[in-house]
Amino acid sequence: MMGKVKKVTSNHLFLPLFALALLLVFNAFATPGFFAIEFQNGQFYGRIIDILNRASILVILSMGMTFVIATGGIDISQGSVIAISGAICCSLIGGAGDGTANMPLLPACLIAVLVCALCGVWNGFLVSKLKIQPMVATLILLTAGRGIAMLITKGQNVTVYYEPFTYIGTTIPGSPLPTTIFIAALMVLFVVLIQKKTSVGLFVQAVGINANAARRTGLKVSSIIFMVYVFSGICAGIAGLMESSMIAAADPNNAGLNMEMDAILSVALGGTLLSGGKFYIGHHHPDDDHHAVRAGRLLGAAAGIQGPCGHFDLPPPVRKIQGCSGEAHSRKGGEAEMKQKSSLKDRLVGSRYFSFGITLSLFVLLYVVGMMNYRGFMKPQVFCNLLIDNAALIIATIGITFVLLIGGIDISIGSVVALTCMSSAQMLQNTGLPAPAVILIVLAMGAVFGLVQGWLITEFNMQPFIVTLAGQFFARGMTAIISRETIVIDNPVYTSLASARIYVLPGGFISVGVVIALVTLVAATLVLKFTRFGRNIYALGGNEMSAQLMGLPTKRTKILAYVVCGCCSALAGVVYSLIMLSGYPLHAVSMEMDAIASSVIGGTLMSGGVAFLPGTLLGVLIQGVIQTFITFQGTLSAWWTRIIIALLLCLFIVIQAVVSRSRQRLNSEH
Repeated sequence: MMGKVKKVTSNHLFLPLFALALLLVFNAFATPGFFAIEFQNGQFYGRIIDILNRASILVILSMGMTFVIATGGIDISQGSVIAISGAICCSLIGGAGDGTANMPLLPACLIAVLVCALCGVWNGFLVSKLKIQPMVATLILLTAGRGIAMLITKGQNVTVYYEPFTYIGTTIPGSPLPTTIFIAALMVLFVVLIQKKTSVGLFVQAVGINANAARRTGLKVSSIIFMVYVFSGICAGIAGLMESSMIAAADPNNAGLNMEMDAILSVALGGTLLSGGKFYIGHHHPDDDHHAVRAGRLLGAAAGIQGPCGHFDLPPPVRKIQGCSGEAHSRKGGEAEMKQKSSLKDRLVGSRYFSFGITLSLFVLLYVVGMMNYRGFMKPQVFCNLLIDNAALIIATIGITFVLLIGGIDISIGSVVALTCMSSAQMLQNTGLPAPAVILIVLAMGAVFGLVQGWLITEFNMQPFIVTLAGQFFARGMTAIISRETIVIDNPVYTSLASARIYVLPGGFISVGVVIALVTLVAATLVLKFTRFGRNIYALGGNEMSAQLMGLPTKRTKILAYVVCGCCSALAGVVYSLIMLSGYPLHAVSMEMDAIASSVIGGTLMSGGVAFLPGTLLGVLIQGVIQTFITFQGTLSAWWTRIIIALLLCLFIVIQAVVSRSRQRLNSEH
């Protein structure tokens, strides 16, 4: 009996199914008629039907995300691709008030899905061919995608008056269930058949477990990774058609907003490891274990390939430690090669300040172009406004840089900023606490938030993405629990600080928030450069195993990095509240992505170990300059900001790839 109980509880689906059962039982008692289903006019109605209908889009997204994550990747661009899909399809169909369409339904849908597949081709090319980190690669399309959708629709919602289009997201006449349920069921069936009847599941698992070993067995790893991103794009395209059909319109601003995060969470709850490898679609089947065993044997065979030393082909560092004297080392003479001088080019590109130099040059170039083309751009206040408008983002970017330096990630920043604003507004309005006490409390909240996330990541070896994703949902949910409405901050201290002007240039002033941001930047720079904690941060990000062998406190350093990020997020929330003078559940949406983009543009490597905080400041200011360009131009729309920033991200990602190769070459020579 105990054996059966243990077998059941050890199943990967036990906890999610148990949690689902508890929710259903709770709703059965809390909501009268929760399970009631009625049949009227040839259709089924009920809360369960509504849940299945609304979940269908997420099911399809999760199909694509599952395969991407199973290869050890991630796709955070799905929400933006949904917006692109709806924008294209609705723009093509259009229609007049008489119910006619500008283009037949089927070709319009196929074109939309095809374009989304091309979005997957773009992501797959960056990840599989250019070897760019999946998070960074898909961040480009996340940033640009919604701007592209706005460009397609010219910034307007496009309403479709062609009734057959609405059948995709509602119900076909004569059908007992919503069409979305049938589409989701067909997609799940298709994926399950592909997984069970072909070797796709085996190949994906092999790549996710160990891509190098899979490559040695003869698998085309790049092609497999490429195809899963294409499939993810197709799934997002289909989901976009369904979402736009539900409202008979394209809404480029809100379509698919943050749905990629819901898909990632769903995949994780379903038992798929974010590190890649074993995955599940729908339910556990004995064939899944069979595929896992086959994948293990496949990779085990690859691991046993003998190298020139007559034993397993070990990575280069291990071969050196063991004193392997193979042909590759004896050919040129190891000692002579170690003494070879690096070229001036490699030394320049491999310098930690190379990316900063590029960022500084770009900022200066953009500012000079602005001064040459727009009257008034030379005014000191224009530059000061860059700092004023982006003070909160500067602080948030400093925090994320600490986490990126150790090779981690924190996507809860925007939600923590919103929670800080709402908590501050609530306490100032209802508790009678003085403003300094409120500020100290919310900063302590941010520190505790970062501490908990860092502890979970280090103590239980959990994926930083999934932990901070849970933190994002938790913080945003707590913000809504405090209040779903706007709470105005009218505290005299806050209003006086918000209106204070500090004149630093003739004809130019900054705000208190800017002072806080610049002081934070200087303090963080000094910490990273002159303290043991800063050196540990760089060492941990450079090579965690080496840091452990050196006896460095890696766990404590990780936790402290997340504590710093939490404190910076809360401090950014304080500055944000000085700007907005309110608390609102939707404050700072997607600020974490802007912070990551700014940090990358500023020269931070998302793989860890390389960052220069003044570069992060310039990364934020570059985004501000682009926004200022658009404001001064007057004829350009705001969506161009996202597109241009995405292009800059692409540029700096290529630069980072070059820098990484040069650094690796220098390290191998020395």
